[in-house]
Amino acid sequence: MRILVFLSRDWETQREVASDIKQAVALTGGSDLDSDGEPDITVVPSRDREEYERELPQAEILFAWSLSPERLALAERLRWVQLASAGVERVPVGEIVGRGILLTNARGVHSVAVAEHALALLLVLARRLPEVVRRQSERRWDPDAVAYRQALLAGKRAAILGFGSIGVEIGRRLAGFGVDVWAMVNRPRLVREASRVFGGDGWREMLGGADFIFNCLPETDATRGWLDAERLAACKRGALLVSVGRGATVDEAALTKALAEGRLGGAAVDVLETEPLPADSSLWTTPNLLITPHVAGLTEGMFAAVTGLFTENLRRFLTGRELMNVVDPARGY
Repeated sequence: MRILVFLSRDWETQREVASDIKQAVALTGGSDLDSDGEPDITVVPSRDREEYERELPQAEILFAWSLSPERLALAERLRWVQLASAGVERVPVGEIVGRGILLTNARGVHSVAVAEHALALLLVLARRLPEVVRRQSERRWDPDAVAYRQALLAGKRAAILGFGSIGVEIGRRLAGFGVDVWAMVNRPRLVREASRVFGGDGWREMLGGADFIFNCLPETDATRGWLDAERLAACKRGALLVSVGRGATVDEAALTKALAEGRLGGAAVDVLETEPLPADSSLWTTPNLLITPHVAGLTEGMFAAVTGLFTENLRRFLTGRELMNVVDPARGY
């Protein structure tokens, strides 16, 4: 059995991940054994995209961020794909599942990191730090730039759109700041981290009652372009928006207009519809818009965390047990 790993363009990182997987294999029995009763498994870290494509036809397990339809066609022996991301928009889910290939994602692995990043973005907006940093670069001591206009979090309300693992972690951290949390869920359920829970049809009341809005929506047919002009117009005037779900869930033209008109007091996005964002995009110079380049989950411990999930799933795969985080094609995640 061959496991193909393509997580990083850094060769040392690739080797470290492969080494961790090999150690896990050494401790695991299963049905794929050699003549000595040891797991008959080869772990192949790819040095570059060319080697990745050369190895795909022999791979039975793939551990990667994405898989294009063209590369899937090369992978004739593939039995299981483990994604390093929670999102599945960079793989042809229908084709993979249609071929009987297992597909698992990294749902939950990045949740704490993304939640911390989301809170950092909110604090940056609330405290108007971009204005302070701009004056620092100009060597200007100018407290009037932000004095008496910085927002407190305590006593405010946040609406979290999409209350999966990331939304839950954001809700837990907001509680420590004294923020009341409302949550939007796709299926009715009780949650401890929110004082009120809304279904999809309650968006008008929810958006209109929140000082802070966190977009944690996954990208599905139902959520694509969900935060559009109509919904942004329903937001409380001056609300702050933080988007850490998927870029395609936000109508970026409507977002730009909402910021220009003052409907939103500011926005910070870690995800965009087109990534990398083209240099000539007007979003770069949109007033009151802060952009981070899809790095919310890319912390110093990320590779170890996602490899830990993969090795646990590998043990389950080799011993015939159910895998964690199997993607449901009907739900899109």
